[in-house]
Amino acid sequence: MANGGHIGGTVLWNAGAASYDSEAAALVKTKRDAFVFIDYPDSFAKMAPALTRTKKWDPKTTFMTEAFNDDSAVKTVGAQYMEGIRGTSAKTNGTDAAAWGTAFKKAYPTNPGTFVDGSGFDAAVLACLAGISAGSTNVKALAKGLRNVGGVNGGTAYSWNQMAAAVKDAAAGKAITYNGVWGYTKFDKSGDPMGGAFEVWSIKSGVIIHDSKLDVTF
Repeated sequence: MANGGHIGGTVLWNAGAASYDSEAAALVKTKRDAFVFIDYPDSFAKMAPALTRTKKWDPKTTFMTEAFNDDSAVKTVGAQYMEGIRGTSAKTNGTDAAAWGTAFKKAYPTNPGTFVDGSGFDAAVLACLAGISAGSTNVKALAKGLRNVGGVNGGTAYSWNQMAAAVKDAAAGKAITYNGVWGYTKFDKSGDPMGGAFEVWSIKSGVIIHDSKLDVTF
């Protein structure tokens, strides 16, 4: 790794397993200074007790993904197992995320939703707007279209609930800036995102703590 670190070991497990004792034992035998878990709350709720039973696991040296940046995840796993755990999550720079969540629940009251629904919605809208702007589904044309609707070329800013006006301008070939649920995304000439933002969070006494001073942008 660039800064001299190395991966001390990798352990995989079956999310539906009844017990994770053997996997936990294998994890604490690895040579490491910290743990990184790519998992989901339901399965980690079984892994955490198994790790605790080894008496060789410290949550304070554990890093998680954004799947655990949620109060329900802490409840599912158990606050006693999450104390001191840290993680990173993509950070929204959107202006209407809360309103979109409310509208989503109203439209689909029985759908429990997930923490990435907003980004999925934005991705679909951006793809549609890019195609409309480009007047084509050709890859190179779409890359150009993404730049034209993502803000690189400026233009009027539109939120997720202003789609009629956004589509009208995009169809006319005008540059626009789609400020989505999770915010805006600018694209390079290849159609790849030019940057983003991540937040670093931690858990103390069952509460998820966010410190904007630790945010990472690129």
